[in-house]
Amino acid sequence: MRPCLRIVFCSALFLLTSALSFAQVKDKSTFLLDGFEDGNFWKTVADSSLEWPSSNMAEDCSLSTEWSSEGKTSACLSFGIMNKVHQSSYACTELFEPDWGKYREILIDFYNPTEQKITVNIAFQTKENWKWTVCKSVVLEKGENRDVRFSLIENIRDNKNTQCEPIQAGNELYCALIQVIGNNKGGTLYVDNFRLVK
Repeated sequence: MRPCLRIVFCSALFLLTSALSFAQVKDKSTFLLDGFEDGNFWKTVADSSLEWPSSNMAEDCSLSTEWSSEGKTSACLSFGIMNKVHQSSYACTELFEPDWGKYREILIDFYNPTEQKITVNIAFQTKENWKWTVCKSVVLEKGENRDVRFSLIENIRDNKNTQCEPIQAGNELYCALIQVIGNNKGGTLYVDNFRLVK
């Protein structure tokens, strides 16, 4: 092999190796909880095994090909007209990763097709003491909202809206909830690429 070709080949090999190493580090720090490509593991709370008050306005949770941030499908969450005492909750009790205590944040892609802003949060319940924990809510603008961040270590609240300690590593989760909260006119919200990040 001629010297110049050897240099080009070695440079290309180095770049490929570096890229693969970066991808492996990225993969180790991020867990794809649900890409919504392998079936629907989420239900409205009315269709789940959870007991819930009548103020829940979740109407349907299904897979859709109307929009996705990766792959071909996303979850489509439908909800009715809501005021400040209402919420629309969508539950998953089949978590492939039940230990969220070793992660620092959640990243999710959303698409808001409505003409209004929509407020969402993430809640979860442990198996050990059935404690509810809620992340700080986020306001979604109209259109695509990618890499929306929910901290698992800051501004964590319990089910009484009292500040509490983050979930500890090794404390197994029973379920997770995606919740639409606050005043809105009802509608749909698309969810994709639900990731846990260390």
